[in-house]
Amino acid sequence: MFGQHALADDRQDGRAVGRIADWLTVESRGERARVLAWLIVATGGAILCRVSVGRIDTGPVLPVVALGWYDLWILAAGVTGGLGGFYLVRESLGQTGPAGWTRAIFAALVLGFSGSVIAGTLVLPIYGTMFGPLVLAVTLIDLPVLAVAWTGSLVGVHLLMQRWREERESIFVPLPVARVKGSRGGGAGRLRG
Repeated sequence: MFGQHALADDRQDGRAVGRIADWLTVESRGERARVLAWLIVATGGAILCRVSVGRIDTGPVLPVVALGWYDLWILAAGVTGGLGGFYLVRESLGQTGPAGWTRAIFAALVLGFSGSVIAGTLVLPIYGTMFGPLVLAVTLIDLPVLAVAWTGSLVGVHLLMQRWREERESIFVPLPVARVKGSRGGGAGRLRG
């Protein structure tokens, strides 16, 4: 169950689509932005992993026929690596001001390194751990369009996390204090907030 809201589709028939749709319409705008940021990183990790491995295999970068178990494993490793890296840097993304952008750049580098180590370990346990970051760097250098797309998606993730963080911090803003009409005396009287 996501959040604290009751879900309309609580039947035991195994359908989760109604629950996800209800959650996306009930939760706050910042929470939806945060989920979208996680989805962007997961999708980007899967694409980067598949393209990087496809370039090493000297076959087609994307499968020409239907996806096999190997291709699905590569995509799952990319998703896991991307989400694992994002989990490690999630507190550095979404900060405001110039220092926030500096932290976001550092977080993007850490996300790329740690995500490629995780994905490389899953793809090829020992060698992938060592060469995952190198393969990612070579792929991004060799395909600048992919590097620009990944950088743009991380900028979008940073902005989405800013929206979430601003919403989270807005609950700590004090309410304005107003005097109750009809209060007498020089004292504070009753305050309503």
